[in-house]
Amino acid sequence: MRRIFKKINIIFIVILALTMSIGVLSGCEHRAVIVGYFRVLDRGDNLRIVGFSSLGRMQEVIKIPAEINGRVVDTIGRWTPDIVLNEGTGFESERLRKMYLSPSVWVATTFYLSSSEIEKIVDLHVSAYWFENRIKRNNSFIVNPYTVGDNVLRPNIIYFYNYHEAPNQGYFWFDHITESSIYLRPPLPTRQGYVFQGWYLEPQGVTQWNSQMPRSADEKIRLYAKWQSE
Repeated sequence: MRRIFKKINIIFIVILALTMSIGVLSGCEHRAVIVGYFRVLDRGDNLRIVGFSSLGRMQEVIKIPAEINGRVVDTIGRWTPDIVLNEGTGFESERLRKMYLSPSVWVATTFYLSSSEIEKIVDLHVSAYWFENRIKRNNSFIVNPYTVGDNVLRPNIIYFYNYHEAPNQGYFWFDHITESSIYLRPPLPTRQGYVFQGWYLEPQGVTQWNSQMPRSADEKIRLYAKWQSE
């Protein structure tokens, strides 16, 4: 008899734990709010992007930001597979052609971008190992200088921080652009104690770039930031 009661207690505890877990997950999901192009989940210290807003689904090109309203974005996607299966990926779009991923934003293992028009995903983090864990489920072309594979395009325009011990192995931004490409221009880089002076064709900062983008996949442009101490 004691064994029967013990088993019943164990089953009750397991059911209670599962019920509480579902309640916590549901409560977290209810805290997701619309911010611009995204549905955002407030995780206390950081933010998580869990889907596109209706405005985001209308965009042809979009960048996953490292910050929203001064708050750090650390993840895109949701870690719990059952939420994704029950509610869809959250990243459906019929118009999106190109997406940029910030170097510091981790992509959840359940993330899947659903877009019939998507052509390129620009993964601005340069580590090949990082890539394998970020966007291996997508079928579009990946733009990255370090990764390998049949669906990888090498960038034909690269922007370098151009100073010692710069983040992301010195890469600030890169892209794969042809004459008919859709693309975003990068924001201005920042460096503590210095003022950005523009993009130049040499590390020494001699010839200023004329803002001409590549017109073909074979045309290569390498740009270097010029800095002036404050």
